Amino acid sequence: MDGIKVSFIIPAYNVAPYIGNCIESVLTQSIEKEIIIINDGSTDRTADEAQKYADKYSFIKIINKSNQGLSSARNDGVSIARGEYVCFIDADDYFLEDFAGDFYKLCKLHRLDIIRGFYARAYPDGRIKKVIHPVSFLNCPLNSYDYLAKSVYEKAMEVVAVAGFIRRDFLINHKLKFEEGLCYEDRLFYLKLLLSSKNCTVMQTDRCIYGYRMREGSITKTTDKKKLIDLIKIMRKQIFFIDNLELNKYYITAANKVASASLSHLTSLYLRLSSNERREIIGKIPGRLKLRALRYSYSFRDFIKLSGFIFFPRLFVLIFNLKCFLKKYRDFI
Repeated sequence: MDGIKVSFIIPAYNVAPYIGNCIESVLTQSIEKEIIIINDGSTDRTADEAQKYADKYSFIKIINKSNQGLSSARNDGVSIARGEYVCFIDADDYFLEDFAGDFYKLCKLHRLDIIRGFYARAYPDGRIKKVIHPVSFLNCPLNSYDYLAKSVYEKAMEVVAVAGFIRRDFLINHKLKFEEGLCYEDRLFYLKLLLSSKNCTVMQTDRCIYGYRMREGSITKTTDKKKLIDLIKIMRKQIFFIDNLELNKYYITAANKVASASLSHLTSLYLRLSSNERREIIGKIPGRLKLRALRYSYSFRDFIKLSGFIFFPRLFVLIFNLKCFLKKYRDFI
């Protein structure tokens, strides 16, 4: 392992104003580390900003490549990583504290394959809103099947690849990669990560370690028709993966609720499209997928939302537009 305990993998695309803050937060981590920055075809000064740090620190590596998306960048980072664990962080985000040494000690003590913390939403006006779920399984090692199920049933599911460590050999041995060419790849990766092995041990800590920057123009803040089509493809892949698992009803239901949450998320994105695009998207979602998502609704709120979307799509849009109008009216007065 060359003495490297953690490989921090940073995909970067046109984030020149933020990447310095990201790298600085990784540098503060008190652990033997390497930092791998994948410049994914940036057209601004992202590469130049990253190079300033690479010139100063020998453990920082930069991969410059043509733009192929977040998944490809993460996969490239894992392929050259030498650390015992990998830690993903997006280049416009940052760590809130020095946590890595403590996380590594927990990994060794409990022989963990995965350790996770919570994240906070960081707003442009300086506000920080922590997203911490008071679940029953904090700071306890769990089998990954139980971790997934408890996260789902206690309404604490966070389908993100960031905010924690994953043992590198675990990723390699189970051939776990991010789906390239598609958005919302975390939703599929999350399922495969937790359900690909019966011998995977996970811990959810109570620490809030990750600052998720809420900015306009980020991948998660922009919507277009392709992203919804990608999400439909991800849902199909989720269902295919689930249907090939040999698990009992308790775990299968939890896995299906993860897939159902993908369609619930799609309904929110759907409302941002034009009427023509909405009709096209509706036609691309198989009826069986809609009904399956409804059957395994993640929450009662999702059940209501999906029911409106599936059975009364025009009314669903009308109610959304009315809510937007009323909100603007309240803000005006």
